[in-house]
Amino acid sequence: TSLLEPILNHRNESFNLDTLFTEADDFSELFVEGGGEGGFVEEVRYNVMNMMVDGGEDGGRIRQLSFVAEQTIDVLLGTGEATYVSYTDDDGSVVWVNMYYGSARMTFRGTDLTQETVGGVLTVSGTGVALDDVEVTESSVYSSLNFYVSGGDGVTEVKRITGADPLGFLNASGVNLSGVGIEMTGDGYIGSIQLHNIIDGADILMSGAGPAGGVSVLVGSIGEGTDIHLGSGVLYLSASEWIGGSLNTPWVSSLLINGGYQDGVIVAGNFGANVTLTDGDLWGSSLQYAYVAGSVTGGQWNLSGNAGTIYVVGNVTDNTMGFGGDVTYLYVLGDMTDSTVEVGGAAAMIYVAGDMVGAAVNVSGDMTYLYVLGDM
Repeated sequence: TSLLEPILNHRNESFNLDTLFTEADDFSELFVEGGGEGGFVEEVRYNVMNMMVDGGEDGGRIRQLSFVAEQTIDVLLGTGEATYVSYTDDDGSVVWVNMYYGSARMTFRGTDLTQETVGGVLTVSGTGVALDDVEVTESSVYSSLNFYVSGGDGVTEVKRITGADPLGFLNASGVNLSGVGIEMTGDGYIGSIQLHNIIDGADILMSGAGPAGGVSVLVGSIGEGTDIHLGSGVLYLSASEWIGGSLNTPWVSSLLINGGYQDGVIVAGNFGANVTLTDGDLWGSSLQYAYVAGSVTGGQWNLSGNAGTIYVVGNVTDNTMGFGGDVTYLYVLGDMTDSTVEVGGAAAMIYVAGDMVGAAVNVSGDMTYLYVLGDM
């Protein structure tokens, strides 16, 4: 807009508003409602670093602004490039990244960004340094991308990891995955993923067929809206909780929602994601074992094949579990409320330790045992 142009022309310097505007200019178009104080529209893209207000009887007027533009830089890591990339994020966490048997391009965001390489270590410096993107450009099943985090709060954040070839290992126990998340295209997948948390609805999307034995995912908390969609089966998926989202994969050997102590807070271990398993493993099972330390709340489970043991310590509420094949054991140690279990084959045992209210169990084949210890 016409009002943006003079501001952007002076974005890296101080200037007096009286030289650019008159009292008749309407600045409302530059602002949007956000929080208690409002905010600049996205097109401005600059941080207000300094404001000097000349007050008076009729209120004040901003007299001087200084804008500093954020910038991005790309650095190269791995084969033929830096052995390590190091940076300090905004909360003081010191991060070292290396890659064995492969290479990657890393995109950093911040202000006054610089890079310096000494003895194979490339250091990115600046203000508000953040790692936005890691593009794995060369990798194999033997490759590993490794993050080491110390100081600060002990955790850093990465918004996007991409690649089109197999990557053996992502060792990032000090990394919160946010933003877009992990996107592996073509034949790309990551055989073993270790993260701190998955936040802000970040996803893990990997279309590659993966290893015959399945991929593994070890993470802390998985927040609301995270989708994990895989072209390969899952050897194990372990998390402290998964608030909501979806899991879509051919099969799962072990699904573990463990609860416990996460980031200074006791986590119950609740699970609220939809589950779609489209095939079976070598033994015909879509799901061999699932353990939920808390409750299953909401969500639809659609399993095309057999299920082994499903163990829920808490309640099952507003949930639908559908199985195309047999179910060996379904244990619910709390109540089952407003939920449905549909079994296309036989069921050896369905056990509910609490009440079963507004719930239904439909088994097409033989059902050996149904135990409900509370009210029905």
